[in-house]
Amino acid sequence: MIVIYVITLCFGLGTIVHGNHFLGGTISWRPLNKTATGSPVAIVITQTYSWAYTLVPCTQATIASNSYVPSYASLSARVLECIYNCATGAIGYPNISVIPRCTDFSVAAGITMGQRLDTVYLDINDDFAAAFRDYSWRPLATDTNAGWAIGTRIIVKPRSDTGYFNSAPVATVMSPINIPYNKTIRIVIPVADADSDFIRCRWANKSNGINECRDVCPPNSLPPHSMIYPNCTIIITGRNLSDWYAVAITVEDFINSSSTTALSSVPVQFLVYVISASSCSALPEIIGLPLEQSCMPIRVGQTLISQLKAQNNCGPNVTIVDISTLSFAGMIASNITKENSTIYYKTLTWTPTIAQLGYQLMCAMAFDSENAQSAQYCFKFYVSQNELCSCPGENCSITTTKTKLKDQTGTWILTGILIGLVLLAVITLCCCFYHYKLCLFAGRVLGCKQKESVEFYHIDRCIDLNCVSNKKIKKRNAIPIFHRNCSEQNVIIQRVKNFTELPGTRSQVITYRTDSYSIFSKKDNTIYIPNNSSVLQSKSSNSVAKIKIDGKKSRQINPIIKQSNRLPIE
Repeated sequence: MIVIYVITLCFGLGTIVHGNHFLGGTISWRPLNKTATGSPVAIVITQTYSWAYTLVPCTQATIASNSYVPSYASLSARVLECIYNCATGAIGYPNISVIPRCTDFSVAAGITMGQRLDTVYLDINDDFAAAFRDYSWRPLATDTNAGWAIGTRIIVKPRSDTGYFNSAPVATVMSPINIPYNKTIRIVIPVADADSDFIRCRWANKSNGINECRDVCPPNSLPPHSMIYPNCTIIITGRNLSDWYAVAITVEDFINSSSTTALSSVPVQFLVYVISASSCSALPEIIGLPLEQSCMPIRVGQTLISQLKAQNNCGPNVTIVDISTLSFAGMIASNITKENSTIYYKTLTWTPTIAQLGYQLMCAMAFDSENAQSAQYCFKFYVSQNELCSCPGENCSITTTKTKLKDQTGTWILTGILIGLVLLAVITLCCCFYHYKLCLFAGRVLGCKQKESVEFYHIDRCIDLNCVSNKKIKKRNAIPIFHRNCSEQNVIIQRVKNFTELPGTRSQVITYRTDSYSIFSKKDNTIYIPNNSSVLQSKSSNSVAKIKIDGKKSRQINPIIKQSNRLPIE
């Protein structure tokens, strides 16, 4: 079974009257200030849509200038209109435009994406549904003239558990998704919820006076035996080549796992297309950082700089023609650049604004010259006004603790012994396992005055300028980056060339990953993600698991690899 991971941030803008141009979309909302009291309540509504590039084109210039997408057909006249409980439950809601600002485009994939944010002022206890409706989808296998309705349920009531206003889930998905002929595909749609609520997915339907899907209500709009599970997993099999299907699901958040009353609902709609198998069975793939399905906390005003990389797995006659992205306002992706014979990349730059508080989801997909499409590669950010060590619902890797010593000799000695044993145990674990998440804990306990080596394919040394002279840093084979917990540091990544393979190990490319921490410089308020120059490719390489198992042997036959070494606290 093939697995495709999708984050639900769907696209779909389109007042595309003639149908071949609408590709799907999603809508979400949150309170501008969740702790606000009184009425009206400021609610931020986010619409994200995608459609055909040929008729609704964006450019690098329109993205950089935050311009609206070009209006096509009757798009300028379309609105996100109230469709349920409008007379008494939508006090203060004005029907708002659906024309978004350009965020992404791909000429190779033929798609354009856009997003818009609107702040509306609603009464406390408002409860209504709003939808973007039009005709029609492109000709589908089940309906050649199907209309769409993408709507969200907005409930402006204080939560019973916290007394604060609820934030709807956020999701994202690229469209269309190509599925191979006659193969069962599992599409996983991850979602994010700022309140850490219990999330369930279901097919969109027509019930309780709300039409969530118009002419493409599953399962009748999908191939036979298509299924959806509450954990947001879709099972689908394309039985006929060149068939198009529109997938319409609803994501709901609940206060706990036993609750049956949804706090809100969010639509996710996208297209799938049944294709024949590629001449090369090894599809392109997205690699590097940020890691797939990861979440990075980031503060308003910080600048993110990263590289999104794609790898060609089909030999020298095939190239990566584009890395298509689905992002949000302010995320600037450069033109695609070739790094070597197999790796291509785009540089990402983004500085979040106060309007982007909460989750921001992003997906990417690589396309090669054989018209093959990679699986979706999705990750998320959580934007806050204050610096956080993790996203909501996730535990911080470590906790910095300050201890006040009492002037009692016995207590002081006992405390010192206990602290020493704890530090010794943590350092021992790091030296034994060489897993960065474990070493990160030790590093935080010791503060920033550390010098560490990670064996195998590179040496990673975090050197604090306050305790080690900068002159001792070897600049060769090094890239300067920063760790979020120190005022300013350098991390040295030293490549280990001509690594000797252990008998019985597999051939595999090894990627150095920094998923357990963010890299942050307080000096210039910028987050840096390494350019993945430590991705080593060779004729024979060890798998990560095998290297961990055979760490000592690897070091013995590769003398350049050094033992872990830490500097003491002064």
